[in-house]
Amino acid sequence: KVREVKTRSGQELFRKIILLVYKNTCCITGLDIPKINRASHIIPWAECEETRLDPSNGLCLSATYDAAFDSKLISLDEDYRMILSKDIRDHYTSQSVEEYFINKEGQQIIIPQLYKPQSAYLAKHRKAGNF
Repeated sequence: KVREVKTRSGQELFRKIILLVYKNTCCITGLDIPKINRASHIIPWAECEETRLDPSNGLCLSATYDAAFDSKLISLDEDYRMILSKDIRDHYTSQSVEEYFINKEGQQIIIPQLYKPQSAYLAKHRKAGNF
């Protein structure tokens, strides 16, 4: 069988840089297991070609927080503190949501020394969500 696979050129380099500058650690939880951490784009890959490989457009997030960030359920404010969307507040009330999200609201992320997340990118992410 012959399979055709579409790859994102540069994606692996972006991941390596993000994991390096965040020291393989999720910037929200401090979890340092690279196999479950993601190099998450603030402005999605498909949305803007110019920001795709910009390390200032990246965050190191564990899988759960990466999914929540991509879904615009969480974002970061101007001071790099986690904020929650109205959707997560209005529709989810379980103990897990309390532990994973409500208790982390207002917590500042771990900010890397190199390639600090670009404030303009975060503002665009917030604007695209329901914050």
